[in-house]
Amino acid sequence: MEDDDSTELVDIPGNPDAGLDDKDPDMDYTQELRKKVIQKLIEQNMGDVPTDKEGAQILAMFLDGVDRQAVAKQRIKIARKDSKSNEQVAKVLEEISRRRNSGENIEIDVTPSPKAMSRIDALSGNFLPSPTVMSGELNTDNQQETPDEFFNRVEREHPELLTGSATDDEEDDF
Repeated sequence: MEDDDSTELVDIPGNPDAGLDDKDPDMDYTQELRKKVIQKLIEQNMGDVPTDKEGAQILAMFLDGVDRQAVAKQRIKIARKDSKSNEQVAKVLEEISRRRNSGENIEIDVTPSPKAMSRIDALSGNFLPSPTVMSGELNTDNQQETPDEFFNRVEREHPELLTGSATDDEEDDF
């Protein structure tokens, strides 16, 4: 694409960004009123959140309104970003189409990155390391053992796990 200093960006009618500010006086006004009502409810309850059913319901309703409005503003911001990204993609596609229709040869470099993996390896899973299997891990011939048999076996096989000096009476005192 060539740099053209005479290019001006024009706001297209129907653009989702057209006429949207970060500030909306009506939304800001209702948000402030909700916050004042919430503050008044807390003041009437001597600085605490109301615990009576009616007061708690009113507080929850106003807090929900504040949350919903904050979420709506975030959605608007995200929609704006998406709209701008889509607009940029559309401009690039329009420029490529214009250049192609004018007979210009357009070359796009599709050389894979040196870090790119071959398609065959990616689909086969050959790039994954072989799993490490510990001795006895895949053994399925284990017999059922009682808790005492289990603890005795573990104590024999792993004496480093024995750290306490509790007696039989003290073992259940935790």
